[in-house]
Amino acid sequence: MSNPQQRKQMSVLDRLQRYLPQLVVGPPFLLIVFFVYGFIAWTGFISLTNSRMLPTFDFQGIQQYVRLLAMDRWNVAFHNLLIFGSLYILFAITIGCVLAVLLDQRIRAEGALRTIYLYPMAISFIVTGTAWKWILNPSLGIESYMQQLGWESFQFDWIVNRDMAIYVVVLAAVWQASGFVMALFLSALRTVMRTLSARLIWMAPAPPASTSASSCRPCDPCFSRLSSFSRTCPLRALTLWWR
Repeated sequence: MSNPQQRKQMSVLDRLQRYLPQLVVGPPFLLIVFFVYGFIAWTGFISLTNSRMLPTFDFQGIQQYVRLLAMDRWNVAFHNLLIFGSLYILFAITIGCVLAVLLDQRIRAEGALRTIYLYPMAISFIVTGTAWKWILNPSLGIESYMQQLGWESFQFDWIVNRDMAIYVVVLAAVWQASGFVMALFLSALRTVMRTLSARLIWMAPAPPASTSASSCRPCDPCFSRLSSFSRTCPLRALTLWWR
């Protein structure tokens, strides 16, 4: 093969290698833009028209939103969403953080406990909803079981109480998501401790010239303090890492 042909082939390969990331990322990015943000824009446009079951292009402005805000169902849905969102985020983060701190103490059977905590995340939402529906059913679940044990006045009918049903949804959602939040916090705590160990190694003083490397390990006290510090206050170690 002649030199001009070789140079031409190499130039084509160089260009292909240069634009390979764009060629790989470009089509998925365009599909996401079209099928996600394009449909969001289409939905927003349809909401400003007089569409009902089928789309129409009779522009009405914000008239549909005015009708929506005047509906009682909207107020109920917004109130339930506010309760669910605030309680779900609060309890999921709190329980996940506490479980992560407890598992970070290097206890026995940590892998088994972590699997148990993460197991609800592997269950589909349909199975989770069905299981909690059976558990909280007054005629089948906890209320029926406690009454059969002799506590006949026991009542736990949240799932059929319109004022307490939203809290049942919060309970099931927190049960399913707290294990995943625990895994995230646990991973963060372990990463922080490795970073602190690396910083202590870098900040440790060098051994004296008259002392051999095998007889002097200046980082041992640092590591012992770090280990005890992480066991007693891992969240404080997380704050120290950001400094």
